Amino acid sequence: MIVDLKNFNFIGKRPLVSEPMHRFCKVAVLIPVYDENFNMVLRPLYSLAGQKGVGFDEFEAVVIVNNSKDEAKNKSKEFVANQRAIKLIRFVQKLSSKPLENLSGENLKQIKKIWQSGLNVRLIDKSALQIAVVENNVGLARRVAAGDIVRRFFENGQKERGIILVTDADCAFSPNTIYEIISTFLKYPINGLAGNLVPIIDPEFPEQKLLKKVLEASGELRPWPKSLRRPGKILYFEKGDSLDSNVLKTGQNMAVSAGAYLLAGGFEDLDSSEDVLLGQKISNLPGDIVKNFNYTVTTIIRPSLRTGAGALGRRIKYILDSVENFRLGKSKKIFMLDKQKISEFYFYLAALAKSRKLNAGWLKKLLILYGFNFSGLPQKELQRMAEIFTLEYSGNIKHHKFLRTDRTVVEHFYHRFPKKDVTGKFAEFLV
Repeated sequence: MIVDLKNFNFIGKRPLVSEPMHRFCKVAVLIPVYDENFNMVLRPLYSLAGQKGVGFDEFEAVVIVNNSKDEAKNKSKEFVANQRAIKLIRFVQKLSSKPLENLSGENLKQIKKIWQSGLNVRLIDKSALQIAVVENNVGLARRVAAGDIVRRFFENGQKERGIILVTDADCAFSPNTIYEIISTFLKYPINGLAGNLVPIIDPEFPEQKLLKKVLEASGELRPWPKSLRRPGKILYFEKGDSLDSNVLKTGQNMAVSAGAYLLAGGFEDLDSSEDVLLGQKISNLPGDIVKNFNYTVTTIIRPSLRTGAGALGRRIKYILDSVENFRLGKSKKIFMLDKQKISEFYFYLAALAKSRKLNAGWLKKLLILYGFNFSGLPQKELQRMAEIFTLEYSGNIKHHKFLRTDRTVVEHFYHRFPKKDVTGKFAEFLV
C-alpha cells in the first residue's frame, strides 16, 4: 500500500506535537480528555506505565484536551477543568515543576510510577481561547489527534504500518495490552483489532447498587455477545464473516493501522458513535480484523449528558434522573429510554433525509411511529428541523457531516424520547 498524505485533507497542515516520535514507536494511544478530574486523567497513563514485554520507546500516549471557543471565552466549568488537566499532564511530562493543588497521595504515587517507567506522554492542547476549535465534540477531538499521530508515523518511518490505539480517559489497560497489539498486527495481515472490554461501575458514584441495577435494566453490562466471550483466544475475522463489523465498535477498545485509518476517511465530527462509524468503515475495507481476548481494556460506565442521543452515558443519566424524580414525588413511575425505537427512528430519518424526501409531515409520522411524545410541536419547527436534517445527510458535506443532527435531536426531542416503564425493577431502591 502506497499512501501520500497530501491526498487526505483531514490531516492537519501543521504539527501539533512538537516532540518527535521515537523511530521505534509502533503504537500511539489516543486519549481524549474533556472535563475530567485528576483520577480519570491519570487512570490510562498509570496503566500504560505498567506495560510488560515491550520497550517504552515502542509506544506513546497522546492526550488531546479540547473545548469550544465559547467555553474558553466564558471560562466555563468545563474549560476550568480542562486547564487543570493540562497543568497535570505538563507536570507528568516534567515540563512544569509547579506543585498542583488537590493532588491526592494516590495521584502522586501514580505520577511517580509514570516518571519511573519512562512512558512518553504527548499533549495536544486545544483548550485555550486562541487555539480552541469552534466545536468540542469527541469525534472532532479524535480526528485532530489521529491526524497528527498519522503525520508523526510517516515522519518516523512507520508510515501506514503505525498503529493507533483509540481509547477514553476513563480506561485502563492490562499489562500485556501493547505487547499483544504489536504481536497481533505482526502475525495477521489485518486493518484493526479489539481486545477484551470489561465495563466496571464508576467507583466515584455514590450509589453503587443503584447504578448496577440501572446497567442491568439497560442490558449493557457487557458490549460483546456472551457466545463469543472466549478469554485467552484470538478470533480472526476474514472479509465476509457476519460478525466482523461488530468487532471494531467502541472507541474505548479499537486499534487500527494508520493506513486503514487513512483509507477509511478518519473520524467524523460527531458527539457520539464516531467510533462505531469508523469501525464500520474500516471493517468494510479490503482486509481483515481480529478480536483478541488475551488482553483487557477496563472502562468505567457512568452517566453523561455530553454524549449523543442514543449513547449509553445519556441513557444511564435518563434512568437516574427518573429515579430521582420518583423519590421527590415528581413522578409515579421510573422510565428508561427505548434504545431500539430511537435507533430505528435515526435509521429512517437518515434514509429520508439522504433521499431529500424528509419534510414536516414525514418527520411527524416518524415521531408518532416510534413512540415520541409529539404534543406541542409546531409545524414550523418540524419543517425547520427537517431542513436541518436534510442538509446534514445530503450534498457534498465533508468534515462537518452529521455535526448538528444529534445535537438537534437531543435539544428538541430528548424530553420526548420513547421510553419504557421499569418501575418494578427498582422497587428495592424506592423505599
